[in-house]
Amino acid sequence: MLAATVRDLWPNLSADEGYYRLGELIVQGYETTIMGKALFAMMKLLGPHRVLKRATSSLQNANTYSTAEVKPLGGNRYEVWTNECNGNANYLRAVLFSALSHAGAAGLQVKVLTYDGHAASFDISWS
Repeated sequence: MLAATVRDLWPNLSADEGYYRLGELIVQGYETTIMGKALFAMMKLLGPHRVLKRATSSLQNANTYSTAEVKPLGGNRYEVWTNECNGNANYLRAVLFSALSHAGAAGLQVKVLTYDGHAASFDISWS
């Protein structure tokens, strides 16, 4: 379903770029809802470290099959693994980037380390 949406909205972009844009739009849309406004205000208070520590429960609350692990690598660097990315790791890469940006992570980088068609791991760091 998301693949068809990406192809329809951005036929001239690569799948990776299209999924990234879709992830950005999902976050932007959610931010305009009542729940989103409350969540984004809370993320600013929590900051990026605590937002990432809650990522496991947040992803599991999204549906019944997603799970995630967050591994601190020291300082402002983490590795995040999830078992499902909704068709492309760049979708979740954009969601993570947007969420952590809202939480105050400056100089943020979110890189895809591995992706097997479902599960992915990300290297996340900020200044």
